Amino acid sequence: MASPFLGGSTTPYQLWARRHLRVRREDKFTCDRCLSDPERCRIYGSRNVDLSRAFVGTGERIQRVLARAKEGHAIKTAVLGGSISVGQGCKCKPWHQLVFDWINEVFPHPDNGHSNGAVGARGSDYFKFCHHEHIDTESDIVFLEMSVNDFRMGDAAFENFETLLRSVLAYPSKPAVIVLQTFKMDGILATGGDSQLSLAEYYDVPVISARTWILPMLMKDPSRLPAFFNYYMYEHGTDKVLERRDLLHPNADGHKSMADMIIIYLAQQICFLNQGRPAIPPSTLDHIPQDDFDMDILPRMRLNRQFALTGTEPELHPKCASLDTELSQLKPIAELTHGWELWTMPGFGGKKRFWRGQNPGDEIVFEMEIRSGQITAYFLKSARYDLGSIECWLDDDKSRLAKLSGFWDNPQSVGEFKTIFDGGVEPGRRLLHCKILESTNNPNKNFHDFLFIGLFSV
Repeated sequence: MASPFLGGSTTPYQLWARRHLRVRREDKFTCDRCLSDPERCRIYGSRNVDLSRAFVGTGERIQRVLARAKEGHAIKTAVLGGSISVGQGCKCKPWHQLVFDWINEVFPHPDNGHSNGAVGARGSDYFKFCHHEHIDTESDIVFLEMSVNDFRMGDAAFENFETLLRSVLAYPSKPAVIVLQTFKMDGILATGGDSQLSLAEYYDVPVISARTWILPMLMKDPSRLPAFFNYYMYEHGTDKVLERRDLLHPNADGHKSMADMIIIYLAQQICFLNQGRPAIPPSTLDHIPQDDFDMDILPRMRLNRQFALTGTEPELHPKCASLDTELSQLKPIAELTHGWELWTMPGFGGKKRFWRGQNPGDEIVFEMEIRSGQITAYFLKSARYDLGSIECWLDDDKSRLAKLSGFWDNPQSVGEFKTIFDGGVEPGRRLLHCKILESTNNPNKNFHDFLFIGLFSV
């Protein structure tokens, strides 16, 4: 059949295309995703670039930030994430540092900066309380990498990530947020990112995914697993091999590929900023949303709520005391505490610290500032480390006791969050007492250790 543009028979689609897609050579789409950064796009191909973009949205927030950078203002970036963002095992610059380096090259400024708030084995259950303790809240771009660590939280992951996302978007700097979704191949392929995607759509936050384009390749050809993942994970700061098959943490090439996909996205946004793109205002029909709304104003309702005609979600101002942060360290009242010690778990380069009690009757006391009456404890949950149980109470009121158990029969060792008081607590400064119990759910009744990581109040 002859080409419809050279004459001959035509189809309805070709007639439509002839009518709507005719462009002059000089009007071609110069901001196509691969024309704005052709060198990187040639490495990965346009199909993989398309697959990496789980959600793009309007780009309004990121274009506003890039416009300021173009005018000569400094740009600050930050990341909140887990061990992937720490760069565990790769002996390389992690993905977010590579992205910042590129931004700093394109928009050099002596006051440009990047704050790395990544903490191993932490997800949005932790960062919803402590995000502000780990990064500069005046950041212009905040990267979030939570998909792998959020999966184990089940339904709670949705609520936790939305709390974190709303909090970051409400920073004084009104930052742009970019979500990076990673994956692992040593367990279920689903991730917490699957629920994060709907929240990203609701809040107009772009999502760049590694799983959507890398996983199909690895499933087709498993021999290429070492091309993305670390097959050798080293003890922090040494050449000692801890694990010989790590299908969670990307290697240097894996980090570069994740960074490159974000850079390709940013390059296209810069192109839109410089070249513009066709914009057609909506009609005035009642059921069509208009353009006159401010993306800086968060939706007044959370997505996981029943619709109401009125009402606005209250802002949360959590208090964070954690051994994962240097700003607000978890510290007991020394003169009221006995039998507990600050303990560093061996084999992790000094990265994992806990307040540890070991014997029944050992008591630890913390001063806490209570606002809405909610207190959440963060502690290690594991089948290892000789763990037992504690009970906690406020001030001298033992009529409300909260019991926490460190032992479970799950092979994973993870930080566990548990709300121990939820309402019914008078605001103000209160003393939280916790004591190791003789009784334990550990099959070995001689094991009583308990490992505190943090305490949080709202």
